Amino acid sequence: ILIHPSVLNAFDTGDGHDFNGAFTYVAPYYKDLDLMIANLEVPLVDPEDGYEYSSNPFASPDAVAEALKNAGVDICLTANNHTYDMGNYGLMRTQEVLDSLGIEYTGTRKDTSDSFILEKTVNDIKLGIICYTYENGPANGSDHSLNYNPLNDEDIPRVNMFDYNDLETFYADAKEQLAKMEKDGCDVKIFYLHWGEEYEDYPNETQEEIAQELCDMGVDIIVGGHPHVVQAFDVLESGNGHQMLCLYSMGNELSNQRRDVMNEDDFRGYTEDGIIFIVHIDKYSDGKVVISGADAIPTWVQKDDSFEIIPLDPEKDPEEWDCDDPYMGVESYNRTMGRLGEAFFSYRAECGQSDIPQEQYY
Repeated sequence: ILIHPSVLNAFDTGDGHDFNGAFTYVAPYYKDLDLMIANLEVPLVDPEDGYEYSSNPFASPDAVAEALKNAGVDICLTANNHTYDMGNYGLMRTQEVLDSLGIEYTGTRKDTSDSFILEKTVNDIKLGIICYTYENGPANGSDHSLNYNPLNDEDIPRVNMFDYNDLETFYADAKEQLAKMEKDGCDVKIFYLHWGEEYEDYPNETQEEIAQELCDMGVDIIVGGHPHVVQAFDVLESGNGHQMLCLYSMGNELSNQRRDVMNEDDFRGYTEDGIIFIVHIDKYSDGKVVISGADAIPTWVQKDDSFEIIPLDPEKDPEEWDCDDPYMGVESYNRTMGRLGEAFFSYRAECGQSDIPQEQYY
C-alpha cells in the first residue's frame, strides 16, 4: 500500500480523506479469508503534530489504515524501507494508530522487550508470523538506516532489519526466531521479507540464496515485497525433504506507479499489478497440520477519476470483472500469471486443485 500524491488527492474529501473506495471491489475477497495480511508501506502522521502528507519520504493519513480495517485486513506488515521516513514519530505513531484500530502488525515494536513474532491461532492452527526488512547500513552517523534515514540508537531494536552485507547475523537471528516458534507450538512458520531490487523482473541470486537457507531451517512460507512487481512463485525443498512455498514479490496493491509515469525502462505496466496470494492450511483429527494448496487472484489498479483495486478473479469471465476496459484487465492478468510461472500451476496440480486459466482472452 503506497500513497503517492495522486492517490492522496483522489481520496481527499475536502474535510479529510476517505480511502474506502479504493477497496470496494477487493474487500469481499479480503473478508472471505480467515486471515488477511497487507504490507503497509507508509508511516501515518497527524498534520496537527506539524507533519504534512507527502510521498518519498512518505507520510500518510490515518484514513489509510481505517480503510484497510474496513476492507477486512487483519494484520499489517510494518517493516519496510519506508518505515523510518518520518523518523521516531512515524515509527511509533503508526503502531499506535494500528493498535487503536485493532489491526495487529509485525515488523516493528514499541517496546524492545516485545517479540517480533506475531503468533496467531486461526481455526485451531497456530501460525508464527514474522516480518523483516533489508537495511541500508551506516548513514549520517548511525550504524543502521532505512531509505538512508539514520535510525537513532533507541529505535534500532524497534525495527526488524537485516543487512545484505552480514547475512550470517540474519541467519542466526532467524534460527532463534524459529526456535521460539517451535517452542511455542507454532504449526506453520511464515516469513515476510522486504527484499530484492525494485522493478526487477526476476528474483536475484541473493533472494534465492536467502530463500533456500530459510527453507533449510524449516520455514514453511515466504512472501516477499519491495520490487513493486510480481515476481515468481516457487516450491523449495531442503535436504531432508522439507518443502517451503515462496512468492518472491507481491507487486503493488495500491499505488500510482503506472506505466504513463514510470521511467522509460519500467513502463510496461507491471507496477500496476498486484496479487491476493492465498495459502490453504488444513489440520486433521490427529493434529497433523499440512499446507494443502495455493490460490492467486491477480489485482489491477484501475485509474480514472480515482483509484480502484480490481480483482481479476480466475473463476470469472473477464467481462464479469469490474474493469472499465476488460482488455486492460486481461493484460494485467496475463502479466501476473506469467510472472508466477509454471511452478505455481504445477504445485496446484500436485495438490489436486482445479485448473485455472494461465491466460485470459478478450
